[in-house]
Amino acid sequence: MDTHKVVIISGGTCSGKTVMMERLIAENPGQVGKAVTATTRLPRVGERHGRDYLFYSRDVFRSMIEGGKFLEHAEVHGKLYGTPIERVLRSLEVLYRTILSIDYQGHQAIRQLNHPLLTRETVVSFFINAPEEDLRRRMAADRKATPEDIRQRFEVSLPLELAAMNEYDCIIYNPDGGLDKAYAEIAQCLGL
Repeated sequence: MDTHKVVIISGGTCSGKTVMMERLIAENPGQVGKAVTATTRLPRVGERHGRDYLFYSRDVFRSMIEGGKFLEHAEVHGKLYGTPIERVLRSLEVLYRTILSIDYQGHQAIRQLNHPLLTRETVVSFFINAPEEDLRRRMAADRKATPEDIRQRFEVSLPLELAAMNEYDCIIYNPDGGLDKAYAEIAQCLGL
């Protein structure tokens, strides 16, 4: 898979996608990086504009959509998220691989684009999955998750994500205690 320049990593809340992405970047400095996602949600404690996300008002985000500034964008739980084209291009100029951490809607949108950067030869996608009981345990341990977040995750989001899972190139299973094995599968697929 040496030709893959854009790596899509998706998965639901607490599936391990962020940990996988951060580990790929940390263990492959100068080779792997991420394209920072734009959002209309407020920053969480410790998050910085430009490093963790690009935080924009809804009006600014809408004007960027109208200006064709995103590879993909979607509304998730009432907030807008998108992948700025400029960020991906800038990242690809200096890195061998650029990770997009996006949900299934973003994955579907990118797969439908007719863009020279985003072909079957240049993009590989991974869906990170875990047993529902592991996801519930992880989410319950997350101090930021409210009971409504948990309900919405398992009644609304999870069924939609699982329905789209087979559209990905690789499904990576990440049960509790399986992080190293799951990471090794992704690294091997990417030739790292």
